[in-house]
Amino acid sequence: MLNEINKKVKKGNHLALDFTCTKILAMAKSLTERELKPYNTNELLNTKS
Repeated sequence: MLNEINKKVKKGNHLALDFTCTKILAMAKSLTERELKPYNTNELLNTKS
């Protein structure tokens, strides 16, 4: 994957590098930041408890 990025950068396609970095940062953020409020599973399942 890094080899592909390096090839694109050498060709002058910096947009591809920026997009890849953005995706990696978004993935890292989603893994490190947990949702603070719990999900209401009753609404998701459309059931009554």
